[in-house]
Amino acid sequence: KSKIDILKVQEEMMYKHSDLLWISVNIFGSKAQVEITTVTHKKESTDMKTPTNIVAKKDGVVTLVKGYYGVNAVKEGVNVAEGTLLISGVGKNADGSEYFTHAKGEVYAKTENEATQAVNRNFKGFISTGNKSVYGVEVFSLKIPFGRINDETVNSEAYTHLKSKSTYLPLAIFRVDSYPVKETEVTLTENQSMLYCLSQLVEMKRGEYKDAEIYEELYFGETVNGKYILNQALNCVENIAVEQPIMVEN
Repeated sequence: KSKIDILKVQEEMMYKHSDLLWISVNIFGSKAQVEITTVTHKKESTDMKTPTNIVAKKDGVVTLVKGYYGVNAVKEGVNVAEGTLLISGVGKNADGSEYFTHAKGEVYAKTENEATQAVNRNFKGFISTGNKSVYGVEVFSLKIPFGRINDETVNSEAYTHLKSKSTYLPLAIFRVDSYPVKETEVTLTENQSMLYCLSQLVEMKRGEYKDAEIYEELYFGETVNGKYILNQALNCVENIAVEQPIMVEN
């Protein structure tokens, strides 16, 4: 046992096997017990040779610390601010000398999050005035419509080519289906404004907090100077751990 440097063995195994998330080596007499945790979903390649700390990406109250590699620097129930050291990549060997490692782990915390979405309730927009069909003829690629189709949004065109016996004539009858639009002043109701802002905030929540456990969700909206503003407050438990490289002098 005295001839085995356990920390060195663990570090070398982590370096050589990038699919390992955590490894523990314990010596009991002449026997060695090894426990490992593998990466189930590896999103990106990580340079395990680069020493790192784990720090907080936002403020919160720590609820769970799962340190896989490195030295835990916080405990459950502690308030932490953004940038606080959570798991240290600097440790000490049995002889008191320091070693650097690539810290890995998860630290869950209760966080309070706010977001805002706004929309102008009055604006100029284009609305459809109904579908419209215009017929015409095309002779040698020259279109002659039997009605006005300018300044209208074309939806589709259909052609019927005429023929004499087995020969197509340079003549076709066409139909243009369109939906004319006009610019007008649009005023959103407060409910319409709220639904628009809510849809934007919900979409943001799905992306940013997809792995978080949201236990409280509050919304408050109001109209200020012609603009509807919806405020969102999310209280959740999430992993706030993020890696931060350690600058080591050679």
